[in-house]
Amino acid sequence: QPPLPARGAFAAAGPRQQRRAGLRAAGAAAGTGVGTVSSSSVVDELLRIASSADPAELSARVDADFPKLTPEDLNNLQTRFASGEESEKEAIKAVTTCIQGSMDSRMEKATKDLDALLQSSGNIEDNIRECLAKQDSPLPLMAVLQLNIAKASEGGNDKMVQALTFVFKTMNAELEKDLPAPKVLLTRVLAMEDSSSRRQALRSYFKGAPAEGDIASDLAGAIVQLVADVEAQYGGADAEGGGERRQASLELVRRVALDAGVVVGEAQGEAKQTKFTEQLVPLFEALSRV
Repeated sequence: QPPLPARGAFAAAGPRQQRRAGLRAAGAAAGTGVGTVSSSSVVDELLRIASSADPAELSARVDADFPKLTPEDLNNLQTRFASGEESEKEAIKAVTTCIQGSMDSRMEKATKDLDALLQSSGNIEDNIRECLAKQDSPLPLMAVLQLNIAKASEGGNDKMVQALTFVFKTMNAELEKDLPAPKVLLTRVLAMEDSSSRRQALRSYFKGAPAEGDIASDLAGAIVQLVADVEAQYGGADAEGGGERRQASLELVRRVALDAGVVVGEAQGEAKQTKFTEQLVPLFEALSRV
């Protein structure tokens, strides 16, 4: 555990900075394990309300539902605004504005709680869990941390970067405990550039997984769900990047699936490997349309 910064080390983002960077930092948490189970049904309901409710009613509903929102939801809203139908954009803009307000108010509290964490005594990991428990959503905490890590990095303060990164990773590990294991695994291996690293992570996962349940089938299901998420976000005719992001995302999933198939064969034999491959038909079908 690196030494933590002194009291007051966290910079509280001002209102303008929060509006520019708060949602962006929270959205960047997508893929880190922070609430990575999408709640698109919540977003769809908020958009429906935005089309008919007055601003005060929408703001209250967004603030009430804010704890249910995930980084993917924030990213998906941005994508839908960029590539969606004109008739939907006003509702997306209204919902996003309300989310920004909810994020801003919570980032002030998150900054104070994180500053208090730095002064806490005793077991730091226990204290981090207590800090998380005080929040109704982890997104503002992670956003404040990411903003301050970036600021410390730009200033060349390596000790600060190390300390804040430790807090960020410890919080992320706590949050991952509430997520499905295959989802957490995919989040990690998708960020790995070389096949050998991905396969090593997959081998460790299969070696450490509990004996009960169908591990390979669960992993295949998570991959198929990821394909569905990619199609939902980038599969439209007017999708951002002219389909390039869809193609790149599916290609990355394909590489991970190939590595997973190899490891399934190593760990569980040819029959399981064949079944695993058969479950990935939606991936192959999506790739055929690239």
